[in-house]
Amino acid sequence: MRVACTLFNILDAKDRKVAVKNLPIAEMVVNKIAHLFVIHIANTLDDTQMTKKKVLHEALKLIDD
Repeated sequence: MRVACTLFNILDAKDRKVAVKNLPIAEMVVNKIAHLFVIHIANTLDDTQMTKKKVLHEALKLIDD
């Protein structure tokens, strides 16, 4: 978990966006440990629109189901 968070912090803003687009957010939200990384992404990603569309929207869809 620490390694993933540290590597995400090291990435440039452009690379962070690419990484977030390719992550399986729906699977990570229900995982016991990976959900912490999703929270870290939401806290550190500087693109609020992508955070809203990709991260929060996916999590809220799972809550509705």
